[in-house]
Amino acid sequence: MQYVKIEALPQYVRRMLDQRLVERGADGYSDLMDWLGVQGYEVTRADLHAYWQRFAQRARDTAPPELPAPRVPSAPGRPVVTKFADVRRAARRRDLLLMAEQAPRIGLSEEMLALGLEGRGLAAGRAAVADDVTWLEAQGLVRTQDGDGQRIVVITQLGSDVARGVEEVAGVARPAPEGA
Repeated sequence: MQYVKIEALPQYVRRMLDQRLVERGADGYSDLMDWLGVQGYEVTRADLHAYWQRFAQRARDTAPPELPAPRVPSAPGRPVVTKFADVRRAARRRDLLLMAEQAPRIGLSEEMLALGLEGRGLAAGRAAVADDVTWLEAQGLVRTQDGDGQRIVVITQLGSDVARGVEEVAGVARPAPEGA
């Protein structure tokens, strides 16, 4: 593995890094460093943070005047909030609940949920699914348990109510009306 400055990365790697920054923001420098390591490049946390700051400034500077500039947090650890990313995340969370509701007593592994999302056209990386499950658990919509080294997701009553549209929780898309 070779140490490189981010600006020296091949353009296609920088574009993929930019995409990951849009999706996850500064949240998960370690994940981004690991991903770059798999690509064969080693970067320092300081270089990644400096690149993030320049990336965020470019996003603010290049926002069209008729649209508000994207919200970019000043502190690392908070993701960039983009409307499309929010809508996609909310739809993923809804579908995670809908799938978990199909196996209410035994639950489903995160891996099975990730495959289910892919089949529903909402493919997401394992880290994004794990983040969504953690968020759903914090909201009391699911609970998790260890099952042979995998995290098993079991829906709660509140989660079932949200999946059916009986209750609403900000951050989870409502299910489509019957027959839609």
